Amino acid sequence: MLKHPSPQLVCLFTALLTSFVNSFAPSMRGAPNAALTRLMNAADATNTETTTTTTTTTIDIALPKPLGLILEEVQEGQAAGCYVLEVTESGSAAPYADQITSGKLATVMTEDVTALGFEDVMATILNAPDDRVELSFVVESTTTTTITKDTESTTSSNYAVGDPVQVVVQRPNEEDDLVLDARVGDNLRTVLLDGGFAVYQGLKQTLGNCGGAGQCTFCAVDIVESDGWDEERSEYEDQKLRGGNKFLPTARLACLNNLQGPVTIRKSV
Repeated sequence: MLKHPSPQLVCLFTALLTSFVNSFAPSMRGAPNAALTRLMNAADATNTETTTTTTTTTIDIALPKPLGLILEEVQEGQAAGCYVLEVTESGSAAPYADQITSGKLATVMTEDVTALGFEDVMATILNAPDDRVELSFVVESTTTTTITKDTESTTSSNYAVGDPVQVVVQRPNEEDDLVLDARVGDNLRTVLLDGGFAVYQGLKQTLGNCGGAGQCTFCAVDIVESDGWDEERSEYEDQKLRGGNKFLPTARLACLNNLQGPVTIRKSV
C-alpha cells in the first residue's frame, strides 16, 4: 500500500518547483515576443517609406450669372478671402463643381480678392458683367506615395495635378499631328487655344461661340486615346452632346474638361 507523503514534504516540493519555473518564465514568455516585435518594426522601417506631396494649381473659368457659388470665409471675421463651400446644381458653375469645391477664389475679373473680406468679395462679383464673370481659383491636391521594397504605390489616381502631360491633336488636313505640352489640371480649351489650334472653325463657330461657358458645343472634341481620364461625361455635358447623331459617344466639350492625363483628340465637327 502506498503512503501519502507528509504535508511538510509536499510544501517543500511545491516551493522548489515554483522557484524553478519562475526562474525561466520571464525569458520564455517575454523574449520571443519582444524579438519578433523588434524584427517586424525594423523590417517596416527598412522596407516602407511614405511621403506626402501637396500641389497647387490655378483653374480659370468664365461664366454667366447666376454662378451658383456658395462661398465661405477662409478665416472667420478676417479679410483673408473666400473659398468655395458648395456649388448649386442650378448655377452656371455646376459643371466645374468637382474641380473648384474647396478651392480658394483668387481673382474676379483679374482683380485679386485673396485679401478681401466676405462682403467685399461678394460686391466684386456683383459688379462684374452678368454675361461673363472671369474667375480664378487656387486648388490644392495631396498625393500620398508609399514605397515598399522598391515598389511604388500611390493612393491617388495615375496623374496628380501639375504633372506634365502632352495633348496630341489629330488634324486630317495636315501631315503631322499637333503636339502640345501641358499639365494635369489645365483647361483643355485653353491649352488648345494657347497652342494655336483653331478650336472654332468656320464663321458660325468663330462668331457664335459662348466663350467657354459650356453652352454652344462648338468646342467639342473626340477623345481618340487617353490615359487616366474618367470615361464618363458629366450629366450636364452628356445632355449637351447626346442629342441626335451629331456627336460621337467619345465627344467632350473642351471648355468643361481639365486635363486628367495625356490625351489624343480630334475636332468633333
